[in-house]
Amino acid sequence: MDHSVVGLLMLVLVGHGVGHPDQLLRDPCPEASCKKDGPAIRFPFMLKEKQQDHCGYPGFELSCTDRKETLLQLPNSVKLYVNKIDYASQLLVASDPHNCLPGQLRNFSLSTSPFQFGDMEQDDYSFFNCTSWKGDTSRQLACLSGPGYDIFAYYSYSSIGYSDLTSCTKMYNLSSIPWEILWQNNILRLNWSRPECGLCEARGKFCRRKNNSAGLETECYDKPKSKEDIKKKTEAAVATVGSVLLLLVFFAAYRVYSSDKAAKENQKRIENFLADYKAFKPTRYTYADIKRITNEFKDKLGQGAYGTVFKGQLSDEIFVAVKILNNSTGNGEEFVNEIENNNQIYFPEWVYNSLDNGEELRIRIEKEGDAQIAKKLTIVGLWCIQWHPVDRPSMNAVVQMLEGAGDTLTMPPSPFASAGPGRRNANMPGRPLHQALEVITEAE
Repeated sequence: MDHSVVGLLMLVLVGHGVGHPDQLLRDPCPEASCKKDGPAIRFPFMLKEKQQDHCGYPGFELSCTDRKETLLQLPNSVKLYVNKIDYASQLLVASDPHNCLPGQLRNFSLSTSPFQFGDMEQDDYSFFNCTSWKGDTSRQLACLSGPGYDIFAYYSYSSIGYSDLTSCTKMYNLSSIPWEILWQNNILRLNWSRPECGLCEARGKFCRRKNNSAGLETECYDKPKSKEDIKKKTEAAVATVGSVLLLLVFFAAYRVYSSDKAAKENQKRIENFLADYKAFKPTRYTYADIKRITNEFKDKLGQGAYGTVFKGQLSDEIFVAVKILNNSTGNGEEFVNEIENNNQIYFPEWVYNSLDNGEELRIRIEKEGDAQIAKKLTIVGLWCIQWHPVDRPSMNAVVQMLEGAGDTLTMPPSPFASAGPGRRNANMPGRPLHQALEVITEAE
């Protein structure tokens, strides 16, 4: 796999925290709870039988009931269910197990507890047991009342009509009781001031005993990853890696498809090119053949637009020039066009130079007369491809040249010199056509 792909996968894994399941072990006092949807228990609270003593603060011990309810036990055997704990606000929300908080008020005392009623308004109350009450029932405590009697709570300083008390007996007085306990749907809110861990929570951290010691001094520390956090991060990492791998598979498939398509198109282009020159019987060579022909690309002849030209040798008598295509962003079409154009330019020029130097055309012809015909056709062709149109013969002149004797034809100027009309090649004396041919009018 490519190094960049491996690096990407490692970055994804590290970014999601995969590979660190021991993070749970870094916190000797991980969160606990009595049930899945129960309140999370952590410092300053300590859940008995699930956490060690140093995991909590004195007076903040909690336990689990048989029904997996979180239980807080206050002085004088007052027991409450813990419904919610707000660690940032240092607030605990509790309720009575029997749904009747007023029933525990007689024994209720926070004097030796770390909890307080907070800023709730508190008053003194007197409780009455009435067998036949005809007055205001808004102060009735329904959960304490029963068949044949009703329990009422009144402010100790309020006046009650004497006639209303004829069927009532005063039970007891209670001091500094929040009214919410009596008439707010069995909900009790308790605050704590020490240890002061709200600042840690506000900063996104947790609180604990300093150095996890038995002392009462506290400190803040970074939140450890829970099992649920690691599970979520692992799932996210797996999903991310899976998505990346899926994208890589699609990308690789697309690259293979594109490469195969380009290779087929390139092969088709080569076949078309070879078909165009089928008459010349082109020969295919392997790369190993090319290395052998060029002697391992030993002799460099030059640098072209799309590649490098090397000297090669097919046999003792035949030397060739081999052009190797450079790495290109294109599809090689420009290279093929260049080779094709070079062929179109090079061979006519080679034929002209051979005739001009009195050399043979090296055409395999069995009969001597056919060689003269080939030479005549070549000379006529060289006249017809002159650079300037004014130097080209008319059709009637071409017909006369073809019908005449081959040795009477005059060599034309070089068709590859771009000099002005009428100028001849410096290596060749001027031999105008009209000196060797009879003038034929266009009317004939």
